[in-house]
Amino acid sequence: HPHILTCHGYLDNGDVVLEFAPLGSLAQVLSSMQSQMQHKKLTWSVQRDSSRQICSAMAHLAELGVVHRFLMLRSVMVTHLLLTTSTASIQTKLGDLETCSTSPNFDAILQPVTPVRWAAPEA
Repeated sequence: HPHILTCHGYLDNGDVVLEFAPLGSLAQVLSSMQSQMQHKKLTWSVQRDSSRQICSAMAHLAELGVVHRFLMLRSVMVTHLLLTTSTASIQTKLGDLETCSTSPNFDAILQPVTPVRWAAPEA
């Protein structure tokens, strides 16, 4: 899916190698914008596009019978962000998939999970 981080493989120790998101999480992007670029804010169109991208990824997971248990700003990765006076665009992808569950039992979904460590491809 275009809005879910690509899994490039698994290491022998259980680590997962995911697609690199150069801008980090949406939480990091918003935090840096607040502290460094106070004059720039995400436009409504950028907020709408980001929301649509994540909803599309969540709908795809739901179609597969997968429940993402911890959707947060830190599990949404930003791969592209362009903010100028004339245009604005964002590319977000859903990450933190090690917390997903395919269990139809809601009680099992609420059980705590130890996330698998991840590594960028260049690591």
